[in-house]
Amino acid sequence: QRHKNPIQLNGNCYAYDRMMQAGPAYSLLNVWQHVAITRQGNTYRMYVNGSKVSETVQTTNFNMDNGATDLRVLIGAEFTGYLDDIRLTKGLARYTGSSFTIEQPLSDVTPTVNPDPNVASVETLSNFEGANGATTFTDSTGKYTWSTQGSGSNAEVPVISSNFARFGATSLYLPGNGKYIKTNQNLSLGTGNFTIELWAMRIEDNGTRPNAVL
Repeated sequence: QRHKNPIQLNGNCYAYDRMMQAGPAYSLLNVWQHVAITRQGNTYRMYVNGSKVSETVQTTNFNMDNGATDLRVLIGAEFTGYLDDIRLTKGLARYTGSSFTIEQPLSDVTPTVNPDPNVASVETLSNFEGANGATTFTDSTGKYTWSTQGSGSNAEVPVISSNFARFGATSLYLPGNGKYIKTNQNLSLGTGNFTIELWAMRIEDNGTRPNAVL
């Protein structure tokens, strides 16, 4: 059951008690875009390619209410394209101004170059590097594992792909057919600060509501 007062950021991000969707931000096809959503107190901000596109204030508790048994990170379902470098930082709004410089790529948890000063707050970081066609996905923090879920209209499932990559050699391909990847860990963001960011490239507008990523 959705929150009766959903948060809407520039028509691009909708946040409910248990769901956050970011879709029409990816209006361009075949172009990598960096998308970030932050919460600072009750202020939500959305950034596309390092520039703030919207800001709104609302109280929302992302917890396990409304009968939910758990709250997990889901990636995909209705998104057709590629994702790279997904990072969730819990307890910290990394970006609060009108713009910021994007790290390229997002730092690993124990990087040798450009170390992340907020590494202790990183809940999950997935760079999707691996063997082409692999259906297992590594999380750099070691806190999460991912598995493929859902029943789609065809046999395609999310896989590591060497067709395109924003960084490195591979990225995550999502077929947009109702299949997605899901974490093995419960996550409660509650009313605390957080930052969700990722690189996304849509390759097809499949016409479904709303081409959701998260």
